[in-house]
Amino acid sequence: MSSVYIAGYFLFFVIFCLICKDEKFKDKKIKNIHIIFALVLIGAFALRCYYTTYGLYHQWDFTCYRTWAEKTVDIGFKNMYNGDFFLDYPPFYLYFLYFTQLIKNAMGIGYGSPRHIFLIKLFPMIADILIAALVFEVGRKKAGDLTGLCLGIAMAFSPAMICNSAFWGQTDSFFMLLLAVSLVLLANDKLYLTAFVYALALLTKPQALLFGPVFLWYVIESKSVKKGAGAIAIGGGTMYLFSLPFAKSLNPLWLLDLYKSTFNGYRYFTINASNIYSVLNLNWKKLDNYVIGDNINGIVIFALLVLTAILWYKRW
Repeated sequence: MSSVYIAGYFLFFVIFCLICKDEKFKDKKIKNIHIIFALVLIGAFALRCYYTTYGLYHQWDFTCYRTWAEKTVDIGFKNMYNGDFFLDYPPFYLYFLYFTQLIKNAMGIGYGSPRHIFLIKLFPMIADILIAALVFEVGRKKAGDLTGLCLGIAMAFSPAMICNSAFWGQTDSFFMLLLAVSLVLLANDKLYLTAFVYALALLTKPQALLFGPVFLWYVIESKSVKKGAGAIAIGGGTMYLFSLPFAKSLNPLWLLDLYKSTFNGYRYFTINASNIYSVLNLNWKKLDNYVIGDNINGIVIFALLVLTAILWYKRW
């Protein structure tokens, strides 16, 4: 991705911010806005398809995705977590990898070929487009047509999102789509649907647990035991049913063991992420080598809870 593209993107964002500061644009209606944005999404998806032709990807993770896709067909769902290969992801995304493998086999696509690379990247790229559509729709309803359109365009052509899906072939946008949908549903007081979608997010990546306090807070604020129990039942039932084809028995505890082993397998402050730990030169630094290593997550979570409590208190 060229520096010209990135510079142009940020220039657009600056212009967008300046325009949206003007109140006269807030309630301005744009004719055929959905058609306009549909064309934007088509263009954004086409751009991603073009970038996949570069043949770039994250070597380790992409090899895992291709291997998992093959194994879902070769050995079946029930044997996925009992094979002699590395697999630390929860099972939901494996359904989509299974679908890509079926297409690959049906079309006779060669392993590692450009079309195979495109197939593995397909669902993350689709998730990018759906996130942009979600941002557009929410922004349009909350802040007007122009703001919604500009926000949707910003998401659709975000260099970070394009690099993550179309270049690296990572699945983060798929995971974030589920989280974003669950948060939008929660904001619209659709707790049971929220529980269903959030459960799918948990079955995609265990990092979804970090958002658990948001949903828990909503339940506490609602002061409804019935609602809370119903949401837990729906979420738990969703996780159980979608993970069942991958289990050797009806015992759901295997999933808890998977999450535990996944967390224990990444005992580092951070791994190749742009966050505060990288700024502090802690990328790939083992937690075990530091006195506070074992407690760092607890310290961060506690600090966030204290900050949340302060902000909640100050709103009154």
